[in-house]
Amino acid sequence: MDVASVLKAAWASVQEADLPDDLRGVAFTEAVRLLAPQTAPALGLAAAAAGSGDTGTPQGQSNGGAPDQPEDGLTEEKMYDALEHATSTPRAKLEALLHLHEGTPQLSVNSGSLKGSVAAKMRLIAQVIAVTRVVALHEQQGVSLEAIRAECERLHTFDVKNFSTQVKKVDGLVMTGSGKNTLLKVKPAAISSFADTVTSILPD
Repeated sequence: MDVASVLKAAWASVQEADLPDDLRGVAFTEAVRLLAPQTAPALGLAAAAAGSGDTGTPQGQSNGGAPDQPEDGLTEEKMYDALEHATSTPRAKLEALLHLHEGTPQLSVNSGSLKGSVAAKMRLIAQVIAVTRVVALHEQQGVSLEAIRAECERLHTFDVKNFSTQVKKVDGLVMTGSGKNTLLKVKPAAISSFADTVTSILPD
C-alpha cells in the first residue's frame, strides 16, 4: 500500500471511530502504524499531519511557532521527490505546477489557469502551498498564513476581506494563532486530496 493509500485509509478509520478532536491526532498516527508498520515515511508524514511528536523528534525549532527548517537546502528535485512520495501525485504534474524561488515554493501557473472564483482560487493556492511546505520544508509546527497571503498576492488572486474565511474552508487546514503569528496546521485530509487538487489545476 502506497503512502497516499495508507493516509486515506487511516483517516477514514479515525473518522468512523467518531473520536473527540483532541484524540484524533494520536489515533491517526496509531492507525498508520497498524496499516503500514514498516513504512517510515508514512509515519513521519503522519506525525506532521497530526501535529504530534509521538512518532519522532521534530526536525526544526518550534520556538514562537517558527517554521521548521530542513537540515539541507531545499532543491526543486528534493521538493518533487518528497511530494511525489507523500501524495502520489505524478511527478510531471508537480514539475509543471511548482518551482522554487529563493528557497520558497511557488506556483508556476498563472491565475487564469486556476478554475473558479477568486475565493476558489485562494483555497486552491492555500492547499497546494501549505501541503508543499509541510512535506518539503518540514514545517510541522504550522505554515505561516503570511506565506499563503504572499503567494495569493503574487498571483493577483487576493481578496483581503475574505482571505482568512476562505482559507478556513479548505478541508484539512486548521488555523491557529492570530495576526502575523497565524499558522495553518495541515491535517491528513489536505494531504490525501492533494493529488486531486493538482489534477483539477492541471487536468490529464
